[in-house]
Amino acid sequence: MILNIQRACEASIDLAMHIVAGKKLGLPQSSREAFDLLVTAGLLSADLANKLKAMVGFRNIA
Repeated sequence: MILNIQRACEASIDLAMHIVAGKKLGLPQSSREAFDLLVTAGLLSADLANKLKAMVGFRNIA
């Protein structure tokens, strides 16, 4: 189960980075910053971004 959660974390980060690069939204210095750039561009709600950033933290300890 933890492996599936870790895979979901990785997939969300990969997707965020892909969208940021494709739309030329900037150069994120971290995975968390990629979600912030999506919020700034109006592509992601702040609430969801906060949850995804928390998930990144989980991935780092899993």
